[in-house]
Amino acid sequence: VYQFAYTVPDIKKAMAEFGAHMGVGPWFTVDYRASPHARYRGAPTNVKVSMALGFAGHVNVELFEILDDEPSAFRELFEKRGHGFH
Repeated sequence: VYQFAYTVPDIKKAMAEFGAHMGVGPWFTVDYRASPHARYRGAPTNVKVSMALGFAGHVNVELFEILDDEPSAFRELFEKRGHGFH
């Protein structure tokens, strides 16, 4: 396994916890907003998420905090299962 991705309710808190408990870091963060032409399941979307990328050895860990209610793969998964492994 080379990569794990999680949706989290608070990206800064999750970064601190993953760092303290699993040695992930340093973290690289970016706020992402979809392009004006983005679509999800055929409908326009303007999804916005915060992303954090870090490593624990050779394994990449990605964290995503959903910042809006726009349709997206993140929102759909969260509504089905809550936060967690993506």
